[in-house]
Amino acid sequence: SEWNPVGWSSWYHYFSDLAYADVEKNLRLAQKGFPFEVFQIDDGFEADIGDWLSPKPGFPPLPELSKLIRGTGFHAGIWTAPFSASATSQLAARHPEWMVSESGAPRMCYRGWKKEIFALDTTHPGAKQRLHETFASLKAMGFDYFKIDFLFAAAMPGGRARGVTPIQAYRSGLAVIREAVGP
Repeated sequence: SEWNPVGWSSWYHYFSDLAYADVEKNLRLAQKGFPFEVFQIDDGFEADIGDWLSPKPGFPPLPELSKLIRGTGFHAGIWTAPFSASATSQLAARHPEWMVSESGAPRMCYRGWKKEIFALDTTHPGAKQRLHETFASLKAMGFDYFKIDFLFAAAMPGGRARGVTPIQAYRSGLAVIREAVGP
């Protein structure tokens, strides 16, 4: 990309302990002429890993958050781990069949956030649709900078809806995101 932006990310100070008041405070500071284009909300805004469109208590709905950021003249950025879902997430509870599996049950991919994390099966039609809807929704809300993380989850070995290699599944998931957000 020709666009190589300089930006602010909440991660490097707040980590996952981000509060909405922190966002507001840093936006006020940034408006004083900080030399960057992107104001990116990192981990800590979401209700749970995998539930990317549901903010945790204390945060406004994501369209309001994006509007606030864009209203200060910055590109609105957001973090996700798109191929990950915690065992406690609504996503995993409602759709265990969308997770990479072992013996018919979601297989743990890794531990993070003091939780078991499953890998999204990027070959499952429902999971692919959800992935597309998530990123198309974030884009429609006004987010135009996407920090995607923990991408290795899509390449985890295990049972999938389609018999493809883990790398093919990984590439399929990235293609869904690219299609949803555009160039």
